[in-house]
Amino acid sequence: MLKIIGILVVLVTVICGYLFAGGSLRMLWQPSEYVIILGAAAGSILLANDKEVLRDIGSQCRRAFVKHDDRDLYQQFILLTMEVLENTKRQGLKYLDEHIENPQESTLFAKYPLILNELQLVTFLTDNLRLLSMGKIEGYELEAILDKEIAAMVETRLAASVAVGGVAEAMPGFGIMAAVLAIVITMGKIDAGIVVVGLNVAGALIGTFFGIFMCYGLLSPLSEAMKATVERDMTLLYACREVLINFAAGKSPLMSVDAGRRMIPEKYKPTFSVMETWIEEGKAQ
Repeated sequence: MLKIIGILVVLVTVICGYLFAGGSLRMLWQPSEYVIILGAAAGSILLANDKEVLRDIGSQCRRAFVKHDDRDLYQQFILLTMEVLENTKRQGLKYLDEHIENPQESTLFAKYPLILNELQLVTFLTDNLRLLSMGKIEGYELEAILDKEIAAMVETRLAASVAVGGVAEAMPGFGIMAAVLAIVITMGKIDAGIVVVGLNVAGALIGTFFGIFMCYGLLSPLSEAMKATVERDMTLLYACREVLINFAAGKSPLMSVDAGRRMIPEKYKPTFSVMETWIEEGKAQ
């Protein structure tokens, strides 16, 4: 909702300022300019990216407009990792087998539906729990593996916002291109009179305006919002990374989970005592 309000604020203030200065709304309607600019932008993004990135652009754009309250998600993350580590400590790594092979049917994961909806997190967690179950691995070795894995995932997921940001940077250039073409047409009508030439030049400048407006008013902020959705997803992975590294290094389940807690964003991060309360309540259920 806040992002929609932001778009409306940009549109209303720009158009109202134009009208207050004596501008005419009719002059803003330059369909040929918009076709050139938007068509060039669409073509460039198709040319520069593959299907996966285009699909991510669509999904991340949609998610950018959805409000997230992740308090319950982080609580379930803490409870799940605590239960996994405690049972592993008590029953051994073989305990993991029945749960990590098919987490969608696991009685353990079924208790945490919000986690099951985060497919990227579930895959990351189960794959690396499987790695732990295969044999002894030192904490520093696991840290190097997880850092590389997360870095590759971040690069892949950020490709969509980078693509939109690249188009945003090109929009002023596309606006200038449309304006130049309009000026070329105007030069062919130079003998039509000063009024006609003036109107055509004004129409050409609308293309430049539209390119700049799309860049700084819409696409650049959208690119940043898409980046924020990726960073939200990555926060869970970084928290999971800390839990696994500390557990592999021989820390207790509670201390390992606390290391993950410290990676949770400030507005959702529980205090250590609150985390302990969650864990005790989870055991009592």
